[in-house]
Amino acid sequence: MLKKRLAGAVGGTIGYVKAKSVPSLVAGMSIAALYAFAGSRVASRGSYGPEIAVAVSIVLLGMMGPKAIRTAAPVSVIMSTVGLVGALFYASLILKTMNNHLSQYKALVQAEQATKVSKVYIALAGILFVSFSVLFNVLHVFTTNVIATVVPTIRFLEAAQKGDVESLKVYGFYFSLLAIIDVSEDLFYDYILYYNPYWWAQKLVLVGWLIFPQYLGAKTLYYAVAPHFAKLTGATKKE
Repeated sequence: MLKKRLAGAVGGTIGYVKAKSVPSLVAGMSIAALYAFAGSRVASRGSYGPEIAVAVSIVLLGMMGPKAIRTAAPVSVIMSTVGLVGALFYASLILKTMNNHLSQYKALVQAEQATKVSKVYIALAGILFVSFSVLFNVLHVFTTNVIATVVPTIRFLEAAQKGDVESLKVYGFYFSLLAIIDVSEDLFYDYILYYNPYWWAQKLVLVGWLIFPQYLGAKTLYYAVAPHFAKLTGATKKE
């Protein structure tokens, strides 16, 4: 990471010295600073270190790659190489982290064993399909409804088997909320499609916030709404 920081800073300085280009100097120093920040995140095992480094590397490659191809200038070639190597290296770290994380999902492990395809690639293919579906409105209703229904149903059944009453309440509230959203979609489908064509992408983000363990927004909403609902229906326990 130190070499990439130096390369960015040196590249920007050379651009400034040769062409008196302030943008080159600013860009080079910015790239170096971002690499330094990403490097500190990676070294401390902080969040999004490799992701930031990949993004910076892709930007660097995009900035210098075309010029390196056209002119074969040494500085452009070196900077492009730094961007390419950085992107590949940190992408490999991300894939390794993803592989370790995805190992906790039995369905993906079983799919990997059955297909002989890495669970990382299976997950990435699923992410690409879902992204394409909801952004370009191709099978968007089917995709969002499957994700919004299947995953919570599995977790609801797991909670039922464990006798986890609190989780059952939260997921029961989630399905009630989902039913309200679905009814609203049916009633105003044409208006939604016309005025907000990206609604299904937004719904997918909302569903993720509601059900993903990192956020579990459904639990937050349930405990915010339940006391008021209990008062409204007279369901509070009498002391």
